[in-house]
Amino acid sequence: MQSFKSFFTEQKKKGFYLQFVRTKGYDVLRVNRSGDLRWAEVRGKKGYEGNQYDAKDPLHKALDGLGKAVDLGALTAGETVTINPRHPHAKNAFATAERIMKS
Repeated sequence: MQSFKSFFTEQKKKGFYLQFVRTKGYDVLRVNRSGDLRWAEVRGKKGYEGNQYDAKDPLHKALDGLGKAVDLGALTAGETVTINPRHPHAKNAFATAERIMKS
């Protein structure tokens, strides 16, 4: 099993930047790996925070995968955020970001 210190160092090197963009018809989660020029996107239904949550929607699944390792309040307010590598759900959040970048 990997130590926390080595996990933290590894994730800090390959950190991710996340942006949430609201458009008229849909929302977009943009993900960028530190040092990479391209952004990957996941588009989905509006209403993640409200009563229009859809567990089958790809965007809502991605946001669920990031969990509390990301400041979802700041993210959905339009700020660019990163994954907190010290959070207990960080491994799952990094795996979600990796999956988005590969798609």
